[in-house]
Amino acid sequence: MTTAKPFFSRLQHRDRAVRAAARRELLEVVGRHAGDLRAAAAELGVSWRTVRKAFAAEEKEMPVRGGDPRATAASALAPPPVAASALAAPVSARVVSPSPFVDFEERHRAPLGAQGAPHHEAVTPPAWPPEPAARQTSGTARDAATPSPPAVQPVFPPSPVAPLGAAPRTPEPLHALQTGEWPHHQPDAAPAHGQPARAMGAAPTQPRRLAFVLHAHLPWVLGHGTWPHGEDWLAEAVTHCYLPLVSALQRLTARGGRHLLTVSLSPVLAAQLGDARTRPLVDGYLAHRRDAARALGTGHPLARWWEATYDDLAAAWRALDGDLLGALARLADADAIELSTCAATHGYLPLLHRREHVALQVIAAVHNHERWFGAAPRGLWMPECAYRGGGPWRHPITGAAEPWRAGNETFLAAAGIDWTVVDAHLLLGGEPLVPYPDVWAAGEGSDGEPPLPVAVRLQPRLIDDGPVAVLPREPHAAHQVWSRQGGYPGDPRYLDFHKRHAETGLRLWRVTDAAGDLGDKLPYHPADALAAAAEHGRHFHQLLAGIEGLGGGVAVCPYDAELFGHWWFEGVAWLEAVLAGCLDGGAVSATTPSRELEQRPPRRRVRLHEGSWGEAGDDRMWVNEQTAWMWDDLRLA
Repeated sequence: MTTAKPFFSRLQHRDRAVRAAARRELLEVVGRHAGDLRAAAAELGVSWRTVRKAFAAEEKEMPVRGGDPRATAASALAPPPVAASALAAPVSARVVSPSPFVDFEERHRAPLGAQGAPHHEAVTPPAWPPEPAARQTSGTARDAATPSPPAVQPVFPPSPVAPLGAAPRTPEPLHALQTGEWPHHQPDAAPAHGQPARAMGAAPTQPRRLAFVLHAHLPWVLGHGTWPHGEDWLAEAVTHCYLPLVSALQRLTARGGRHLLTVSLSPVLAAQLGDARTRPLVDGYLAHRRDAARALGTGHPLARWWEATYDDLAAAWRALDGDLLGALARLADADAIELSTCAATHGYLPLLHRREHVALQVIAAVHNHERWFGAAPRGLWMPECAYRGGGPWRHPITGAAEPWRAGNETFLAAAGIDWTVVDAHLLLGGEPLVPYPDVWAAGEGSDGEPPLPVAVRLQPRLIDDGPVAVLPREPHAAHQVWSRQGGYPGDPRYLDFHKRHAETGLRLWRVTDAAGDLGDKLPYHPADALAAAAEHGRHFHQLLAGIEGLGGGVAVCPYDAELFGHWWFEGVAWLEAVLAGCLDGGAVSATTPSRELEQRPPRRRVRLHEGSWGEAGDDRMWVNEQTAWMWDDLRLA
């Protein structure tokens, strides 16, 4: 009997042979069930949606190999005899845990016209980037004339393991490969095993800018227990993400760094950071973790390292007097960073039941930001980067309807907001590109004219006929930072997030193999991990310098702030390495959205598709069978 995790991992494994074996297993199971994908999903212990997507990939390849996968599987594979014990076991017993990826009714797949016909981009007088006068955003899939995407190569191969205490290995250099337009989830780089496709530095690179936008948000946890989703969650995020991030920004500012990045702080998180209960909460957490390191014993190689790490964090916390909001405000006052906000309670704006609710989410966010930082924000992060344009509105669960509701940009403009961020597919059409493995292209062009490079098409635009600018996510680089499968966080040298010491809760092992079992994890080497962060920081600059069409433009890189330090322990060190490289006068410099818009006001306008940066790019992660009851309750409230 197959469990969910091994089969799902094998489907996405970096080893082609492992993936091929998993797909053969899929065909065999589908054949035993005469093409019934739901029954096959139950046997494999994964969601029906996972099987459907994997099977769709087989159907795409079958014209090349010949035949139909469903028919082939059903006819060529006779159902083998099944043991009586297996028949007696209920199907639910074969599912390890409920999957968040459930099936949806047709109305859920494209609520409110999310995947409707694409809009035309309105063109104004020429400006950078150079763009043909007649330009159209298309949501259609790639046609047969589009060249095949380049093969995806991992950023790093499995590396040999050095004994604990050995000197750090010299990592292999990374070189950028030729950046193809699709798919954007390609890592675009690999260790040099021979001549790279394009060695960076071989020719002068036109300057380009990098705009990190970090969205910092946690649900309200104060007063709601401790572990795992109570106050310890906030203490962990402060200790391993927000505090190290502020310290890194202070160091970069001392070096003369300005306009380094943007922190989008949600009002919910800001209120918790400013709450009187947070200071003693973090004090106690740091003391407890330091005691856990001591309890690990002097005989363990990482005991003293963890103890010193928590001592340093406690010293940094005391230096700030426990006031992260004040530290962020000082960095903003020094023009080192930009501070922006998010919807007041992180409400999912496209599906709030009344237009007044949308307006209050935005207005309350601006009010709270002014309260905490003394100035109104210029930018607002729409929760889950979820956007809808103006038009008739109907809730896909409750049936609540309005004959007309203005688009998100209208509510932002009314509150004085200048900019927001969306995922690339809302501008280009098609499906979301990362961090999910299945990618569909979005064509553009007319009369056979080849499309412009994606980086050109993803420069800031004004939304519709209003004053709010949209900054689309730069997709070439997103996979490198998000993904454990081929991206930086999956490097074998980094600290593993999931495996903890049973008695102390400390993490003592490294990733080793992102798709491997927890029992196979090897000991963590802090020096190796820091070397990897520096190496990947240099590589990120190479990647940005090699993106076709980005010269003279800006790469907008939005991420959840908690990715850095909390989920990816070395993420803050990587971020500091990237930003430090921006101070060295190379091809890539740092900027913020407001500075970008001030220096290069967008002169082109665009109508965006509806969608989010969630799974499948629409609303289904938040509107599905598991959340239906919540929407009913919210409507009654």
